[in-house]
Amino acid sequence: MRTSLKTSFSLLVLSLLSIFTGCEDDLPKVTLITHMRALGARQEVIGDEARAIPKPGERVRMTWAMAYPDVETTDDELASFFIECTAPIRYTGTPVCQEFIDAAQGRTTGLGFGFSQPPEGCDVKPDSTQTIAGIRLVCVTGTPKIDVPVAKAAKSPRLVQGIICRNGIPQLDLESPTGASCKPKSSRDDFEEITVYGTVNIATKADEENENPAIAKAKLRLRATEFGDPIDWNPTPAEALPDLEEDCSTASSEILPKSPGFTGVILIDYPKQTASRERDEDIVFSTYATFGELSRRFTVFESTGVEVDAPKLTWKLSEEERTELVGNPRLVRFYFTVVDGRGGFDITTRELCVDRL
Repeated sequence: MRTSLKTSFSLLVLSLLSIFTGCEDDLPKVTLITHMRALGARQEVIGDEARAIPKPGERVRMTWAMAYPDVETTDDELASFFIECTAPIRYTGTPVCQEFIDAAQGRTTGLGFGFSQPPEGCDVKPDSTQTIAGIRLVCVTGTPKIDVPVAKAAKSPRLVQGIICRNGIPQLDLESPTGASCKPKSSRDDFEEITVYGTVNIATKADEENENPAIAKAKLRLRATEFGDPIDWNPTPAEALPDLEEDCSTASSEILPKSPGFTGVILIDYPKQTASRERDEDIVFSTYATFGELSRRFTVFESTGVEVDAPKLTWKLSEEERTELVGNPRLVRFYFTVVDGRGGFDITTRELCVDRL
C-alpha cells in the first residue's frame, strides 16, 4: 500500500483556519486513521525544548508525529531520508530545495551532471548525516526526526523536505520533485511512503519567538455512553495496555475506559493560552481515531480574555462496525494534536476498549 502526504507545517494553521470559516464539520472521515499518517511535526530548540522557533546560532529538533490504523504498529518499522537547505523565498505548491537540484545537476560544481561525490544511500548508512555541496542529507531509522543547525548569520528560514518509508528503504531519486523515494523491502502489502516537508523559521527579533503549546494543560474527559457522568480520561501506561492477542475487556477499567459501542462524548477543556511575551493566540485541536467516526476534526479555542468551553465532540460507530465488535472487543486509539498560529505543536493519545456483547 502506498500513500503520499505533503504538508507545510509553517502554513498548516492558516489553511486549517480557512476551513473553520467555511464549515464547522470538516468531513468526519478525515478523522479516521486508515493508513500511516504524519499528523504534524514538533519543533524544539535543543536545550530549551519549550521553544519552537530557534534563534541564530541554535539548533532545533524537528520530530514528526506518526499515526497508524492498528495500535500495535510503532515507529520501529520506519526509515526516513531528509534534505535540509535554505527555504525558497517564493514557491507555488510544495517548496523544493533548489540548492539540492542545482548540486545534483552540477550547476554549483561545474563538473557536469550529477554530484561530484554521489551520496551514499540510506541502505548503506541508515543513521547518518552527509554534507555535499553545502546541503545536509540525513538518514534516520525509527521515529522520523532531524536536528537542524541555524547559522549565527542566518536570516532565511531553513527548509526540510524528505520521505518517510514504512517497511521500505529511502533512496535518492532525482526524478522525484523532492529528490527522494522509497524502495519496498519486499512485496509486502504493508509498504507505505509519505512525503513531508516543513520550514524552520528563525527568531531574529523578540516578537518572533514562540513557545510550543502544552497539550498536558488540556483536560480530556470521556462519557463512554449517552448516559452517565464524564470521567477524566488519563493516558494509559504503555505497560498496562493489554496484549492485542487477548481480550482487551479484561483490562482494569481504572486504567482503560470501556464502551459498549454506542455514542460517546469527548470533552476538551483548555485554559487560555498566553505564549511567550504575553502574546495571545488561537489554539486548535485536531482529533483522530483508529475506529468509528468523530463528529468533527477541529476544536478551536479563541484568544479571548476568558476560557472558551469546548463544544461536545461525539464519537459513534456504524451498524456494521457494531456488528464487527460482537464477541470481538477492540482496542481503539485516539490521537489529539494541538497547534497555535505560529508553528507550535504538541500531541497525545488515549485508548478505549470497545466491547459489544
